[in-house]
Order: sequence, then structure tokens, then C-alpha cells
Amino acid sequence: MTLQKDTCNYIIFFSGSNPTYVELRPYDFDITQSNYLCITKAINQVNINFGVIKAMITPDRESLRLSAEMNVFDASGVTQNMEHYFVLFGEAWRTINYRYYEFYENKDINNNRMPFEVYCIDIANTDSNVTVIGETNGEIKASEAQYIHIGLNLIGYEVGEYPISVKLILPDGTYAADKIDNQYTFTANATITKGSKFYDLGGWGSTEAGYWVPGAYRYELYYKDRLFYVRTFLLKEY
Repeated sequence: MTLQKDTCNYIIFFSGSNPTYVELRPYDFDITQSNYLCITKAINQVNINFGVIKAMITPDRESLRLSAEMNVFDASGVTQNMEHYFVLFGEAWRTINYRYYEFYENKDINNNRMPFEVYCIDIANTDSNVTVIGETNGEIKASEAQYIHIGLNLIGYEVGEYPISVKLILPDGTYAADKIDNQYTFTANATITKGSKFYDLGGWGSTEAGYWVPGAYRYELYYKDRLFYVRTFLLKEY
């Protein structure tokens, strides 16, 4: 069975009864022009964080498939669950999209052996008390931006305290710094343990309205003066 919701086409599979097994899938997405390793990492973010939504690459490596499964006893159960899944499918696709471009932007950066590895980075607009304004990794209006925090999802290999230097590149190509001769915007010490963990490196900005202008910004991360990760983000005008 097929249906359309908000211009997106879906396939529904039914099997059995009392309860009935139902699988809901959007039409597969073409990924033939995508970088395979980057799209694989992006898909993994959905499988880690979304639970009921499953993401996979088809065996021919040409399509991305999202799916959700449910067991229901009547038609109303199908309808109620589908509305919830429609929302989750949209969020999953947005996650894959922005993570893919993040991973693609970093695919050619030198990855020599370091005591830690960045898996992905989160961006959040916060106030001076580090309370998130809006949603992490969501759209940020320049007029509402205060402190743009950068959070690292790290995999630690060697325990220790490591200085990570941060350079905030502005839309005009210059970078923010306290003093003209500063090489970096700021440096933060991360106390890293083995395994996966989230680290908030801090942020840059002001409580003053009008500090930020709309445009494309980029955080660059350096360890021992060597660039090892970048994260681009937009501040919207509207």
C-alpha cells in the first residue's frame, strides 16, 4: 500500500493479524552521488539516537532507507502511530542531512594519530547561564544569538588533559579574538577519559543584542596547532 503525506511518498507493509505487523517506509532516497563513508556515519547517528526509526543503506549501495515498525490491533492504532512516525522521519532526514555535510567537510582533514577523535560536533545558542535557547543544532536567528557553544562528541583513546584551541571564523573571513595578535579565539582544556563522552568546550559571544550578524560561521579546532576538525553553522537573518 502507498500513501502521500506532505508531498512525501510512503510504502506500508502489513503482515498477520491480532496484532498486525506494520512497516512504514518513505520512498528510498538516492545516494549514488554521496560519499559512502560520510553517509554511513550520518546514518549511524539516526540509529543511535532515534530508537524506533531505523536507517540503512540498501545492498546495492544506491539508496538510503528509513523505516519504522509497529504491532497494532486496529486501524486507529495505525493512524495514531503513523502521525508520530511522520514527524520522526522528518527529524531523522534533517539529522542525516546536516551530519552528512559536517562529515563531508572534514573527510580530507589530516587524521594522524591523536589521543582522541571527534565523532561529531553540536552547536547551541545559550545565555550567560549556559541555558540553551531554542534547540541544539537547530536554526539560530542572528538577532537572538548570544553565546554560540560548541560541544564535542569525543572518543577518548588516552586519558589526560588536552588543550584544544578554537578559532571562530566570521562571515567576512576574519576570526574573532580578544586581542589582535591572538592566534585563536580561545583555548579550552578538555579532561578526556577513555571511551565516548560529550565535552562542552565553551562558547563565544555576548549578551548584547546585535553582536552577531547573519551569515555563515565556522569553528575550527586545533590540537598542537594542527587543524583536526571544522564545524560550519548559519545565523539566520529572519
